[in-house]
Amino acid sequence: MYRNFLFFLWLLFMSVSQAEIVEVNDLYGSGVHSDVAGNLYIHDLSVPAVYMVLASYTCSTVNADCQSFEVLGATGDGMGNALDRPSAVVTDSSGNIYVAGQFSDNVFRILNPMTCIADCIREVVDANGASASGLENPVALTVDLNDNVYVAGASSDNVIKIPASETCATTGTPCNLTEIIDIEGDDSTGSNELNQPVGLATDSQGNVFVTTQVSDNVFKIASPDTCNTGGTVCTITEIIDDTSLTEQAFGRGIVVDSQDNVYMTSIGFFQPAAVFKIDTPDNCSTSGSACTINEIFNMSTPQQAGNMAVDDADNIYFAGGNGDNAFKIDTPINCNTSGNPSTCTVTEIIDATGDGNSVLDGTSNVAVALGQIYVSGGGSDNIFRVSGVAVSNDLIFYNGFD
Repeated sequence: MYRNFLFFLWLLFMSVSQAEIVEVNDLYGSGVHSDVAGNLYIHDLSVPAVYMVLASYTCSTVNADCQSFEVLGATGDGMGNALDRPSAVVTDSSGNIYVAGQFSDNVFRILNPMTCIADCIREVVDANGASASGLENPVALTVDLNDNVYVAGASSDNVIKIPASETCATTGTPCNLTEIIDIEGDDSTGSNELNQPVGLATDSQGNVFVTTQVSDNVFKIASPDTCNTGGTVCTITEIIDDTSLTEQAFGRGIVVDSQDNVYMTSIGFFQPAAVFKIDTPDNCSTSGSACTINEIFNMSTPQQAGNMAVDDADNIYFAGGNGDNAFKIDTPINCNTSGNPSTCTVTEIIDATGDGNSVLDGTSNVAVALGQIYVSGGGSDNIFRVSGVAVSNDLIFYNGFD
């Protein structure tokens, strides 16, 4: 324990300039997700499989000592429900894994692979979804504090809630699925529609946030416990529209910090990439009292701002896409870019040089796991671990299992 405590103190005082970058996987790179134990789940859009990399602070491709194995393959659950183009992965508090198949139009649940022995994989949502809208091109997943899982259908223009369960499935006892928002967005007039949802996040109150890539807006669905689009309609609020932002472009990533502030990226296809903070959006909306929105990052040169992550100190991380890099914004609770100079501290934590031996190309995802940042390269088909940058409340348990 004394050794662990010394390591914890060392990490607290380690500067960003001392960050260590190591390649941990050189086969796949479209996506990376981490669970609460620090295990990684990696996938590639061109490979119908998801791999688990066991938690490690030291393994690398150079030493070939990262332990990994397949947790889901092309055959899916083995009951005729296949996996095609895995696009998103999340894990719940029990270590169960959920995988969205973008082209197979479904979601699978894999019971914790560290403990499950038999009947571990089941399809929980298929193309029928939860309504006439069905589920088409699922591209985003999130899980709330009660282990309910939410999936966004980019082409079906909806979000479906999958209730916490280790037994329901499409081939057995069906899950009690509910569609909590559809293309109509926050009303039936079509004035604030939901068009191509691509990002999901939940806060500590159980609210769900969804960002879009065509309608350029963000919706809040308030605690969707019993509501749905076909019955008691959920309380849905548009909190950002395409006139709310200083840099208007396509939305992409979204995360929520410990104080329930919401952060979103504007990917920057045709305009500058940007990151925005929405202050705890309790009662604000685009049709009433406007939300307090601050731009906390912008990049005028060709660059993208994509998927996001947040650490235990509320530092924000996001993938740089075609910039072949990733960034950190230090605790952006009160900072903004409107001043001259900006009050935000932004650091590029990895660039195209990768670890100096293997390059990073087409940054697609970032994940935080026990004080480590993991960055995936969709073009270079690899995953890098960046140490000495993030803050974790669990770092005192470093090497606590040996």
